[in-house]
Amino acid sequence: MVNSVIVGDSGGMAGRQLREPRGPRAARRGPRAWCLLLVALLLTACTGAVDLEADPATEVAIGAATQAPADEAVLIEGSTPATLALGASRTYFARAGIVVIAPSGDDAAQLRAASIAMVLGLPTLVMGEEGTQDAVVAELERLGTHTVLVLAGADVPELSPDLPFLRAVPAPEDPAALQVVIGRDIAGEVPVPAGTEVAALASAQPPFDWLLTAAGTEASDPTSDASPTDLADLPGLPPFRTPVRLTNNALVSDGGAGQVAALGTARAAGASVVITSDLREDSAAIAALFGIAPTHVVGIGAFGDPQEFSYRARVAATGVELPGGGQSLLDGKVYVGLRGSAGAPELGSLGEQGVEETMDRLLALGSTTASSSTVVPTAMLLTTVASATPGTDGSYSGKRTVEDLLPFVEAARDSGVSVLLTFQPGRQSMLEQVELYDELLRFPNVGVALEPGWRLAPGEVPGTQSGVVAADEINAVVERLATLTTEAALPPKMLAVRLATTSTVSNPQDIDATRPQVQVVLEVNGGAVTAPVEEAAPLPDGTLPPAAPVVTAADIWAQATAVPWGSGEGLGWWGWAQGPVQVSTPELFGLDPSPVLVVYP
Repeated sequence: MVNSVIVGDSGGMAGRQLREPRGPRAARRGPRAWCLLLVALLLTACTGAVDLEADPATEVAIGAATQAPADEAVLIEGSTPATLALGASRTYFARAGIVVIAPSGDDAAQLRAASIAMVLGLPTLVMGEEGTQDAVVAELERLGTHTVLVLAGADVPELSPDLPFLRAVPAPEDPAALQVVIGRDIAGEVPVPAGTEVAALASAQPPFDWLLTAAGTEASDPTSDASPTDLADLPGLPPFRTPVRLTNNALVSDGGAGQVAALGTARAAGASVVITSDLREDSAAIAALFGIAPTHVVGIGAFGDPQEFSYRARVAATGVELPGGGQSLLDGKVYVGLRGSAGAPELGSLGEQGVEETMDRLLALGSTTASSSTVVPTAMLLTTVASATPGTDGSYSGKRTVEDLLPFVEAARDSGVSVLLTFQPGRQSMLEQVELYDELLRFPNVGVALEPGWRLAPGEVPGTQSGVVAADEINAVVERLATLTTEAALPPKMLAVRLATTSTVSNPQDIDATRPQVQVVLEVNGGAVTAPVEEAAPLPDGTLPPAAPVVTAADIWAQATAVPWGSGEGLGWWGWAQGPVQVSTPELFGLDPSPVLVVYP
């Protein structure tokens, strides 16, 4: 099972209330201010009114400026705390006069730095990691940083000689002293057990006034280490306003190591965090993203390449799930169903009853299938049917209209049934026919099944020849489905290709099975399975005829799967089309590899 951790309420976490000091100015105001006022009053009483020089104005600037990620979905690349922190800073902040600096190799310090950054609304960078010092300096220069809050053990970066002096302010370990230095109240400390740092950062809630500390570190007593005089002597950050934090932004993390500083930066900027190892299968993560309604999603961790993550993130944010749950087509699922056309019993079992009764039959069929995987009831719906007559368009292929098929597709969607629009294209290209049904393909539960054996060349007539197609014609449909699915942010589509023989596709190794938006399934025709003859009639001479060879499902399966079909990860996906002699379910699921699609005629 895939678990997810989403943004939650941390208001119940226990900690000490520390709100006595209220920043450096509160610590430093004392009798001196009252003495100056008294002297001024005495001067006025003795000599009359005098003009006193005004105190110099103190400009309270915004400490940082957040920015929305550059694209709708962004994957932060990197694997170490410093590189990930740099990626988060570049993604979420346009400038930052003040930056929190944490040391490399110190998980506790990085957690503390991330927590402080969340309180202040500032980015966190990690200093000291080999090979990243120049990149950290370049990021500080891009941000226009003039002050760094440095945790113990971290080096202070040196900027270019022609840039302004970088002021370094130590971050005290004592919470009361830290309040004075940062000019913000801290409600208390929350101990975080090792291994749960990412979850703790994800579940923290505004106003982020609890300080997250590594469990096992000794908590400081705010009254024992520093007297009021000591607090008054502490160097503090320049006065600044917390930046406007982003809304409707999400960061998806796989919870991997080294992400703490980066997540602190993301949360400081206003992003919500969802933790999951697989966006495709994790229904809780999908629901969490949908609830956030993000305009931008950022990924950090092992989520494939940036383009694949962008697609997965956009789809997950819709909250739409496939039949059987999640947004993954095949992992942990097997599709079992019927073939035919609604209202046409002569074309198969799918049309032997009304639409509502068909849904009930499909659901019952799925519930009785012996498989350890989630069984998804499936309708292989004949959408175009090869014909012996050319028809009005000369295609030798009759077509059901979108309006005619729409009630069936809607009923299937409402019942949790998967639909494969099935095409027998005659003399038309498969792409020409598939494009006619874009409206139906926008339903998340609808995919495509191609029957290349009914794809004929000019001059050929269905029923007299068996069609043979090249992989590029199938790939044109793959491209169309990938484009449609990406543009509409739909979950991936199944594309089943039915093989009348192993030569139905002339160059099978060129089938494109690399797209995350389309899962290609090769469907083996089980019609060649023959039952053993129990008792043959003797010949006129009294002898028995030679026994006809018995063709088993294992024979057909082994022959088909031995062919080097397809390229990429889709290579191992196969389906089985039951023939007149039907193979038992236990026998089918005992094949190697086990079929992911089983269709009854």
